[in-house]
Parts: sequence; C-alpha cells; structure tokens
Amino acid sequence: MRLLLFFCLLGCVSVKAQEVKIDIDLSSFKTYGATSALEREKFFNSHNSPGGEFTAQEWDFLKSIKFGMGRCFMSPNPGSSVACGVTGDEIRKKGERWGASFKKLPMYNSSAMEEIILTSHPTPGKGGSKNYAFHWKGLGADYSPEAKIMADFLKYYFVENGISLPRYIEPMNEPYVHANDYKNVWAKDSDVRVEMARYHKMMAQELHKQFPNVKVGGFASAWPYLEGFNSDFEHWNSRMKMFIDTVGKELDFVSFHIYDGMNVKGEDCFRSGSNMEAIMDIIEGYCAIKFGKPLPLLISEHGMTRKDWLTQAYSEERDWKILRSVNHQTMQFMQRPGNILKCIPFFSGKATWRKDPNPYPWVISRKNKDGDWEWTHLIKYFQFWKDLSGKYVDAQSSDPDILSLAFLDKKRLSVVLNNLEDDKNLELNLCNAHGRKIKSVKLRRLYEREGIPVLEDTDYSGEQVRLTLRRDETVIVSFEYNQALHPSSTLDNRKYYATEYLKAVKAGEANSFCVKIDSGKKKRALLQVGIARPHKKSILPAQLCLNGKKYIIPDNWKGYDQADRIKEGFFGVVDIPVAIEDLKNDNEVSLIFDTEGGTVSTVALNIDYVL
Repeated sequence: MRLLLFFCLLGCVSVKAQEVKIDIDLSSFKTYGATSALEREKFFNSHNSPGGEFTAQEWDFLKSIKFGMGRCFMSPNPGSSVACGVTGDEIRKKGERWGASFKKLPMYNSSAMEEIILTSHPTPGKGGSKNYAFHWKGLGADYSPEAKIMADFLKYYFVENGISLPRYIEPMNEPYVHANDYKNVWAKDSDVRVEMARYHKMMAQELHKQFPNVKVGGFASAWPYLEGFNSDFEHWNSRMKMFIDTVGKELDFVSFHIYDGMNVKGEDCFRSGSNMEAIMDIIEGYCAIKFGKPLPLLISEHGMTRKDWLTQAYSEERDWKILRSVNHQTMQFMQRPGNILKCIPFFSGKATWRKDPNPYPWVISRKNKDGDWEWTHLIKYFQFWKDLSGKYVDAQSSDPDILSLAFLDKKRLSVVLNNLEDDKNLELNLCNAHGRKIKSVKLRRLYEREGIPVLEDTDYSGEQVRLTLRRDETVIVSFEYNQALHPSSTLDNRKYYATEYLKAVKAGEANSFCVKIDSGKKKRALLQVGIARPHKKSILPAQLCLNGKKYIIPDNWKGYDQADRIKEGFFGVVDIPVAIEDLKNDNEVSLIFDTEGGTVSTVALNIDYVL
C-alpha cells in the first residue's frame, strides 16, 4: 500500500486518486473533557513495578526510552485474610524490612510506586501461592477485618516508609476465573463471585475512609466475553453487571483485560478493532444509566496471548504479534483518553521467577545462548513511542480501519497512523498552517519484515513524502515548522449514551433508543451502535433512523468481520456519520433487522462541539 502525504503552507492539498482521506486541521485543538494533551503515564507502560531484576545500567537505558511501569502484585503475605493469622504487628515489621530493601534498589525514589496499580492473586490457586487476597467464608460474610489489614498494609509499607501510596488498588486479579477454586468446600461458583464482589465493596469502603486519594476498582476481568454465553449477554449479567451493581458507588473505576488471542482452530483472532469498542461502550453505557455518567476505565492488562506460547522457544515472530496487538489497542485507547485512567501493555521484565527452559513469552529481556541478557523486540514499543508529546489536534480518517491521531508541541506536529486491516492507499491533508513553513519531516515506523519486527527512523527533505504503510504497521510522521503553531479554536469531544441498552433483535420489529445531548455549536457527529449478531446473519440492520430520517449504514468498521473470533458471532461497534442539523436535544434512534437473533447492546452519539 502506498501512503502519499501532501501538504502546503496555506491550506490543504489533496491527491484525488487516493482512497482514504486523513484530514489534520491545524486551526483546532481537541479536548476530551478535562484531557487536552497526551498523558504518557496513561498509555506507555509495562506489567512491571520497581524491583531488582534490572541493573543500574539497564535502568538507565529503560529511563532513556521512557519505559513506564504500571502494575505490582503485593499483599500482606501470606494473604490479606485474617484466616491466615496475619496481624497488624506482623505487617508493621514486614513493612519496615520491605521499605529498607526497596530504598536500596537502583531505580528508587519516593514516588516510584505512585503510578502503580496494586493487585493480588485472588486465591492460592493450583500452585498454592501465599500471596493472595480472598478466602471463602460463606454467603454474607464480613470482610471488614481483611479491609483493615489491607489499610494497615498500605500504612506500614508505604506511609510509614515515606513512599508515595499506589494510586490504584485492584483488590484481586482476574478473580472470577478462580471462582471454582472453592468447590472442595461445596461453594457454588455464582456464590463465590458475589462474595468476591462484596469483598471489593468492603475493601473500598475502608480504604476510602483512611486514604481518600487512593482509587479502588475492579474486577480485573480476565475474559470480557460480555455477549456470551448464547449471544444473550448472560456472561455480562452474571459477572460484570453483577459486580458493578454490588460494589455500587464505592467503585472508582472498572478494570478489565483486553487480549487478542487464539480461536478453536489455533488461528490468531482479535478483540482489537470493533470488539474492544463494544466492550468499553457497554461498560460505560451501563454505568451512565446507573450512575448518571460513565465510570472511568482501567485496562490493567492488554496485548496478545496464546496458551501454546508458554511451551515454545523464543520467537521473533511472536514478538511482532504482541507488538502488533499492543499498538492497535494503544491507539484505540488514545482515541478516548478522557475516560481512561491507565492502560498496561502486558510486557514483563526478565521473569526470572519462571522455571522453564523457554523464556516467558512477554519478557523485554531474555538470556541468549551464551547466557547473557539481551533485549527482545518488545523493547521497540517504548523506543517507537518515546518522543511523542503535545496537545491533541483535530484529526479525522475517512476509513475506520486507519486509526489517526495528531499532537502539536510548539513547532512540532506529530501525526500517528495505525492500520488495523489490509493495505490501503491514503491521502493526508494538513489544513490551516497559517503561513508556517515546514523545515523537516521525520518518519518513525514499526512494522514486520518476514515476521521480524522492524523499527525504522528516516529523515526526509522537501515537502512530499511517499512510503508504504503495511498491514498492522504504525507510523509517526513528525513535521517541524519554522515557527510555533497556535490553533485558534478548540473542539471538545463528548459521548452520550442512550437511556436504555441491551435490546433483543426481532425480525422486522424496531428497537428504539433515546439519546439526550447538550445544546451548543457542533462540528461533526457519529452515531455509534453496538451490535451482537450470530454468524450467518446480516451484521447490519436493514434500516436505521435518527429522528425519523433514514441513514445509509456503512459496511465497514474498525478491524475485521470477526468470523473466526468465536463460534457465537459478531460483537462490535459500527460508526455512522450523521448530519449535525438532524440532531435534537432528545434524539430517537430506531433500528430494524430483517432476521431474528442477537442484541443491540448500546447506542451512543459521539459529538465534537466547537468551544
């Protein structure tokens, strides 16, 4: 695929032969609520915490590429439950020892743990872990003793040592996949899940009382298969919805994990694209109905995983597949930054704890055949993103498979492009530079060549750039101007969810939704519809109306058709551009499908307001 970037000093230049249009309006900043600039600490992280795996020299390198740390498994060992006999005095003594040891690490500073998500294993598990959080104590149990122990843990490990508290607490990691760990005491999985949710609530109540600035959430869902089990959203109802309802107003954020993976045929399959949009929309949409506004999202793991990788030797191609998925997902999270608290790409350190001749598939450093430590290709993620900064600028793509973002940092404009699907021809238009001249153009590209990740920096002279944008490639095009650019207007992106959700599809019957929006001057609007449909059924409705006006529904959406993802069907969001003159304060959206089956999960209006 060929990408031609044409730009001029005063306005826009386009090439008619190009298929996909990317428009960058240099006259308009873009905000997402209170978020106006790239917040690197939200996105460019790893599943690591400050520790002793790396030498001082290695830490210096990691700091130079802005390597972010993000998550740590810690609890009052051996378990935060009083059933283990843990006392406050024991925690105080262990906290003193831990603090003294922590302060000797080469990367230590008092705020080193501030941006960390603190979590714990939910149960001892098959390995008999002693670092775990939850004990089955029966229905309606009191978990306030465990909550007070956790508060003591934070006090003695962090506060008393002069170390900043972790900002985010996930009391358990992926607890519901361990709900059957208590079957030996005749506990029903469904009862265990409810009690785990109640545990979260009591934990949050105590920690909010003692540490008001600490955010508590969960449930770090391992498998957000929300539309399952029979395309009836029973998985959602019995897990995520139940959890949100149980914890209620004590919940500061909803956390979950997003992974591309493997289907039943052993082929790669993907949540990246429309599916992860549908997952985020149903969580936000339901919280908007229940609480009056969406709860913030925290994605405490994301990337790609396959069970068969754990028994395989190191593979450069595997590194590429992980990089590919993490970059797709990072771009999608960056397109909705106002409600994202933090995202953790699943990159491990050296994983020296692993007792296996094959390296842990997600390590950034591994031992080579000579026994020396060397960086894996996964380090390229941080090298690729390390220089990105600036305020959001209005960027639009005419094709949902091409994700686009733009950031302005004084004289430097960075345009980021990511390709979710097959090769496409693109056309990039830079508009309203107001006489500023381009001094230089630099390209940073991350792609694969014969299965091996390639990170490439190229300098160009002149004002015309040609390159090939491959499938799954990510590119940062950096324009350096002779003078700082000063956009004169601001667009504020706002998303409004319908007052209802989850409506079953019946052949020929209209499903109607009401979406209430604010008054004000608008530049553009998207109607975003979450759809779950069985395979072999038409994904799109036969008719869609906004306030009585029929709209043609695009037969394209972020990513692929999901035909190989699961056996049940498609679950994703489809974007429909709508005319702003067709909008009212109270909007009626109706959809009619020709055939029965599936669900309309969410309906939302995504609108750019002119401030």
